[in-house]
Amino acid sequence: MITAFNKTRSFITCAAASLAALCLSACASLSVPPETSANLENRVSPQNLEAGECALFVWTADNERRFVLFAQSQNSSAIWASKSGETSLVTQSQSGEAAQLQFPQQTYDGLSLDLRNPQAIENGTRYKSGTLTENTSSDWTRVIPVVGLSVCKEQG
Repeated sequence: MITAFNKTRSFITCAAASLAALCLSACASLSVPPETSANLENRVSPQNLEAGECALFVWTADNERRFVLFAQSQNSSAIWASKSGETSLVTQSQSGEAAQLQFPQQTYDGLSLDLRNPQAIENGTRYKSGTLTENTSSDWTRVIPVVGLSVCKEQG
């Protein structure tokens, strides 16, 4: 009986060690894919602000957090990650309480932004929720949940 117990305990110890080694090798083989053009599809390219400039950065409110809109109210312009690539937009209307010279509600040709739940943070304003609504050419409306950040780059 003791011999059977020792063999069973030895088998369980060996199985546990094998399982641990298998898990460690699986974790070691996992890697983050590099930023390729496929990973950057439907995203706005990185944007830089000059000293004194302000802008509104908007991301999808999902696990991907895609950077989909870059707007500068003082220039009445924006860049949007449309299905066909980066698209330059001209602001048609702006409303709401401006933060860092950026308005939380903006309208462009076929696209409207509505940011809500502002929270003041150091050097900016974070918008905890919002929607980006696209009116397509085929009379469909696509509503994308988004979050945003309004910031100004300090004068050097």
